[in-house]
Order: sequence, then structure tokens, then C-alpha cells
Amino acid sequence: MQLNDKDRTLVEVVLTLAKSLGKVVVAEGVENDIVAEQLRQLNCDYLQGNWLLEPIPIKRLLPYLHQHMFELEDRKRI
Repeated sequence: MQLNDKDRTLVEVVLTLAKSLGKVVVAEGVENDIVAEQLRQLNCDYLQGNWLLEPIPIKRLLPYLHQHMFELEDRKRI
């Protein structure tokens, strides 16, 4: 699935309005790489959805965050 012309126009208007008000925009429900790329092209600040990361049970959340925080730190050093 991708944003059709009507959806893209609506998203673009909402993003423009939010940005003009100094707001940070989070797109929720991103389900695939096509929509993610379209939102990036529209300068959406953050993406959220199952395509990016499936829900994690609470008992696995801290180990997951710990692992990925180190990965992010390593990327900053490059």
C-alpha cells in the first residue's frame, strides 16, 4: 500500500500546518517501506508502526532497548 494522490495531499497539508506551528510530527501506523519513504520525502519527523518494530512484550523491552542503545552509540562514533 502507498499513499494515493488524495491521501498524499492531505498528509502534506497536515505536515505543513504542524511545521508552521512549530510542532514535531509523528506518523503512526506505518505498515511498509513505500509509505515510510513517502513520509520521509514529505519531511515527517518520526515514523511509528508495526513495519518498523512489532510490539514487544514488557519482559523483552529492557534487553531490547539496552542492545539498541549501544548500537546507536556505535553509529554516532562513525
